[in-house]
Amino acid sequence: MKLRHLFFLAAGLLGSACSTEKVEATNLYQLIPSNTVWLAHVNDWSKVEKAARNSRVYEHLDKLPSLHQISSNWQDLKNTLPSDSLALLKDFPDALLCESLSGAEKYDWLLIAPKNDLKFKTWQKLLAAHFEISSSDYTGKEILKLESKSKLVLYLHYDKDYLLVSPSRIPIENSLRQISNPNNWTDDLNLKNLRQTRNNSAVANIFIHLELANDYLKALYKNAQFDYLQHLGDWAVLDLEAEKQDLILTGLLNHPQEGFNYPEVFNDVHSDNIDASQIVPQNVASWIHLNVGNIGQYDRSYQSYLEANSLLENHQSLVAKLPAGSTDKILGIIDNEMGVFSAGRSNALAFHFAYFNYRDEELCKESLESLADSNFIEGYRAHIVRRIKPLNLLPRLFGRLFAEMHQPFYVLHNNFVIFAEDQNALKVLLNDLLDDKRLYKSSSYQNLVNQLPGKSHIQIVTGFPEWLPNQLPQLKKKAAQELEEKLDSLSEIKWGILQLRVDDKKSFVSLQLREEKAIIEKISRQWTTQLEAKPKGEPQFLTNHLNQKYDIALSDENNHLYLISRKGEVFWNKALDGPIIGSIRQVDIYRNNKLQMVFNTANTLYAVDRLGHDVEGFPVKLPAKATAPLGVFNYDEARNYRLVVPCGKKLLNYDVEGKPVQGWDFKEADDEIISEPQHFSVKGADIIVCLSATGKLYQLNRRGEERFVIDQKIEELKTSFYLKEGESLKESELIAGSNSGKMYVINPQSKVDAVYLDEGHPADHLIYFEGRYIFSNDEELFVKDEKRPFKASFESDIKVKPKAMLQNNRFYVAAFAEGAEEIRLFNEEGKLVDGFPVFAQGPFDMGSLNRDNNLNIVTYSNDGTVICYKLQ
Repeated sequence: MKLRHLFFLAAGLLGSACSTEKVEATNLYQLIPSNTVWLAHVNDWSKVEKAARNSRVYEHLDKLPSLHQISSNWQDLKNTLPSDSLALLKDFPDALLCESLSGAEKYDWLLIAPKNDLKFKTWQKLLAAHFEISSSDYTGKEILKLESKSKLVLYLHYDKDYLLVSPSRIPIENSLRQISNPNNWTDDLNLKNLRQTRNNSAVANIFIHLELANDYLKALYKNAQFDYLQHLGDWAVLDLEAEKQDLILTGLLNHPQEGFNYPEVFNDVHSDNIDASQIVPQNVASWIHLNVGNIGQYDRSYQSYLEANSLLENHQSLVAKLPAGSTDKILGIIDNEMGVFSAGRSNALAFHFAYFNYRDEELCKESLESLADSNFIEGYRAHIVRRIKPLNLLPRLFGRLFAEMHQPFYVLHNNFVIFAEDQNALKVLLNDLLDDKRLYKSSSYQNLVNQLPGKSHIQIVTGFPEWLPNQLPQLKKKAAQELEEKLDSLSEIKWGILQLRVDDKKSFVSLQLREEKAIIEKISRQWTTQLEAKPKGEPQFLTNHLNQKYDIALSDENNHLYLISRKGEVFWNKALDGPIIGSIRQVDIYRNNKLQMVFNTANTLYAVDRLGHDVEGFPVKLPAKATAPLGVFNYDEARNYRLVVPCGKKLLNYDVEGKPVQGWDFKEADDEIISEPQHFSVKGADIIVCLSATGKLYQLNRRGEERFVIDQKIEELKTSFYLKEGESLKESELIAGSNSGKMYVINPQSKVDAVYLDEGHPADHLIYFEGRYIFSNDEELFVKDEKRPFKASFESDIKVKPKAMLQNNRFYVAAFAEGAEEIRLFNEEGKLVDGFPVFAQGPFDMGSLNRDNNLNIVTYSNDGTVICYKLQ
């Protein structure tokens, strides 16, 4: 429910009729239900109105249905109220907005507002035209129910000097019961002291009861536990300010005298600059950093915290299960920083990491190697990867913050030890760090931290574009649906950052949310997925007929075909009898807008549906080995497909039932056919083109008969053809590359020309795209374009064809250099797109997986990791 709408409602009701009779003021805090989790004390309604109108962070938060449910009714209410009633907003006194438990895992808002004597009859007459009003009694108090024609329901209770408003009657009943009962919101001494510190010039003051936060969050999440929040303190009070790009909350977290809360471990610990941003990647989802100062001092204080909370005995029993000397070895190498973060994901599951920095590299290596599994050691990009042998070493020593680290792999990098339970995750992280995609290199992050108050003991960073998708599988169904519907908008809240600086029995808190528009042409790693074996060949984008977005098909070295969702989830993998020759094509066999995949291996013609099942009539065993990829012909777009497979000198033509096509009259080529049969059509005239090993070019009609004959054989011709369309088929030209680096231009009737696109640089790989000639020569990439020709260099030879596409009406071209293990992407001006090159050890496909404004590149590494990059 929009906060400002509740404020407007209250203001309107108060403005409808007032009197000057003086009454003894009710303490509004006495009306707060005892099971209230958080409370907003509004100081200035005009500031609230301005913040809601001008804050872009609020604008995005307001997209959530739970915050937006009253919006459609507000206009009706506004039109009903006298215009001068809204003017009272500027003079409206303090009010409280809180959220409290109103049922099993159900929380509702309650507005508690001060008022003068409100004349019910005047108010009833004002709203009767738009609301059906009924009343009920609760312990002698009248509760009104307002229901509009658009089904907005509000419950109200008014008394001499206060008004209660809620979308449920339960919070109002709880409030009325609370008036004459003890109330922690008025009686708790710690809260009383905190209330004295609030800044009444702020837009609002936010109070949080941490002891109730666990149940509050459990109502949203499936199985998560948040009981650790009550070990941070009992109450927090935060002053809210709003700027165009930021929501800022600053204040205090209280640590009660009678307890020992975890932040107090950092008392007397020197807070310092944070170096760990060097080993956290830019696509970080969440990051919790501890500035422990002197590790020995921290550990002694941590032990005291455990003892004070009756946790020490259990801790000591867990540590006793570790190999002798483990504690001393780990504490002996840690310097002053430690923490955890999550970044990237595979199969929709986030990658988790832990780290600490070390004082002495040789001592660190020696100590960790003594705790490592001697049967595992691996090298990756000049780093040694090992694995910790003792089970739960880090969580037993340092607590639940490190709970994900059971038997983690680890690597040393930039004076830090980095741990990950998933070896693949560690490699993905190293790729980012070695490509210099480190958080401290992000100008966006640096601009944010430069505005923060200063050094802290605990820092928590949330990268919302990465963090929000990670929450979807953890949330309960309704909450997950709400989030998914508005994910794009909420992802424009780029950062959340919380800092705690501990001082005796309180911690100074700074929390900031920042909205930031996507940076044009900024690449990020969107997800990774692990295959069962090393990938082979090129990834390929395929249309998903269920949502009209793209999935990815990719094979591995064991000849398993995988179908992967646009989010990185593996739908299935299917064993084939050999490697796929060429690419996969999609057809609509049943003419019902459901697509199937067709492809061939050397021995078999396959047709597979999107569930990985063979289509009826397939697979078809070929009578001879295929010598080239199949061609798929959809004459006149009638979906009466022909599947044409080159097998030696034969061209075998099958229909979508897997049966030979009658009337196909291709006899036999002069030698093996080595190219995919390609179908071109110009103004209703057709031609089917394929090439034999001797360089004989066959140009066929739909029956397989030669339509045009070229006597010249071109043995050096390469096997992919492009059509440069003319006024007619006879005036069109076929374009192909060659082994000599010349481009051949072939008129279907007979004329053949061969030219070098660049005299000094023969074309190793050539494509023709949207009027542009694109080719590579060794380590250089060339784009021949009348308007914007350009040349670009790579660190090693380009050994596969470049790829080009149009995205948002802009031209992009990319190529893969295997020796340099990189992909480079260039825009139409010939400029390397910001964030490139990116790491890759295999070819790629590119396009927009979501068919939106974002460009994706999908590639892989040799260890079986499929990598999806996203260009915004």
